[in-house]
Formats: sequence, C-alpha cells, structure tokens
Amino acid sequence: MPATDDDTLDGEAGRQLAVLSEEIAPDLGGPPLLGELLEVLGWGAQSVGNDLADEPTVPVVFTPRWRRGASRPNYGTSRVADLGDSAFAEAGDLLSRLAHGLADASGKKPGLADLANLVGRGLRRVGPGVIADVDPADLTGLTVSKRPAGKRARVGDILAIPAADGAFFLAAVVARNNFGTALGLFDGTYPAKPVSASQHPPVVPVPVYVDDEAVVSGRWPIIGHDDGLRELFPTDPEIFHPPRADRPALGPYGAGETVDGHLRQLSEEEAREAGLFDPDFTQGYLWEYLEDRLNASLRN
Repeated sequence: MPATDDDTLDGEAGRQLAVLSEEIAPDLGGPPLLGELLEVLGWGAQSVGNDLADEPTVPVVFTPRWRRGASRPNYGTSRVADLGDSAFAEAGDLLSRLAHGLADASGKKPGLADLANLVGRGLRRVGPGVIADVDPADLTGLTVSKRPAGKRARVGDILAIPAADGAFFLAAVVARNNFGTALGLFDGTYPAKPVSASQHPPVVPVPVYVDDEAVVSGRWPIIGHDDGLRELFPTDPEIFHPPRADRPALGPYGAGETVDGHLRQLSEEEAREAGLFDPDFTQGYLWEYLEDRLNASLRN
C-alpha cells in the first residue's frame, strides 16, 4: 500500500511540531506565534550539534520563506523568555529525533540547513489553530540566518559567555560608561536562552566591567533583550577599591567610585558582599580574563 503524507518524515515532523506547540501554549496564554515557535526551536537547536554535520551557532535563527502574495505576520513582543527550561529541552529532543530520521533516510548526518528544510515542510502540515498568526500553507520553507558579528551590546541585552562545562554563563548589560561595559552576572551555567526580569537565575550582586571585543567578534552572542533586568542590579555600577594604608580616603573597608569620580566609603557588610577581602579582587576585565575567571569558578 503506498505511503500517505502522514507516513512520511514530513508528516512526522508536522505531528511533533504540533505537539510542541500545544505543550507551550498554556504558558504563553494561547497558541504560539510563528516567531515564538521558531525562537523556541532555535534555542533548542544548540543541543543537537552531535546529530548534525555542522555545529549550530548560538542562537540558531530560523527564518520563514513565504509563498508569493502571502500575508506575513507582524511580530510583536515575544513571550518566550517566560517559558521554563522544559520547553527548550523538548524542542532540542524534537530536533534530535528529526535529525536522526534524516540520517536514517540518507545514511549520513544532515546539515543544519537540511534540518531547517524538514522543519519547514513539517510546519506546512500542522493543523489549523496550532500557530496563532499564520496559515501554515503560506509557508514554503525555512532557512537558517547567520548571526551577524560586529554589533556592540546595548543596555538591556543578554549575553551568553561560553563555559567549560558546555553550557553558558549568562549576563545582562546594565550600563555603558567611561569605565567600560557593565555586566550583571547570573550565578551558575545554563543553556543559552533568554531570561527575563520575572524569570531568571540567581543574581551575582556586584556587576563587573569588561571590554566589547567578545561581543563584537560574536564569541559572546547577544541572545535576548529585557530592559527590566537592569532593575536587578545597580543602575550606575560603582568601581570598588579595597582599603589601602596609603589611601585613607578609601576608608577601613574600601570605597565605591562613581563614573564621575565620587568616592563613597563602604560598610564592612558591603565590602564582604563585593569580595573586597579577596586578594585577587578585581572588577575590570579584558574579556578573555573574565571568561577564564568564570570558568575557574567551576573548578572550585
């Protein structure tokens, strides 16, 4: 008996994409927009490198192709940052299953573009109401867009710093001034996916200053933006100075210096929280030294 569409890998992709959409819909307050579903898949794709012939960048950006004359959606504010980690893990598992299906069919690992093509064909097979803002029949496929380098981070951007354990340190850009770019760090390592002011890992209380090279080169990708994250950290981060016998103005526990040069003596509690009693304390880094120091913390 000849195979129907539902028996093909394309049909299986459509079924799995519909299940993923239904699973994330309650947390989004309704079916996802196409852009939101593609965003979830893009974050999930970072975990399927071993299943592909080429290593995905972070994040993967899936871009829809449209039939001529189709009405294209106007993407609004994404709700994806409010999803839990299970949504992105399920998206990664889905893409891994599809990659294995392509490998079984061809006898070799597929490329990321091959996987994107299959997802695009699968999206055309999802039923009505699975995606909130488009008719899947208007899609002709998906492409993978390259993440542009050469972009400086803006206040509110979220950065992913590669960690030695295969995950990422996450950081929010909280200020840009004469000291450099101030990053508010989150404790621990995580998949590279956006966080939000309402859902985020534990905060490291003292921001650090760093140069822009790792962002401009693309080594530290910008994975999201949320202006609300600034409120988790000091809005005008000071540079802290440990106490020194030859600088009595710093006080017995050190001082904080604002960007305009004003010194404020710290309490003992503030100094301990900032780590000023650590002999290796510093707040200003070249990017490679900050990355090394963060990774060293994983070994301690």
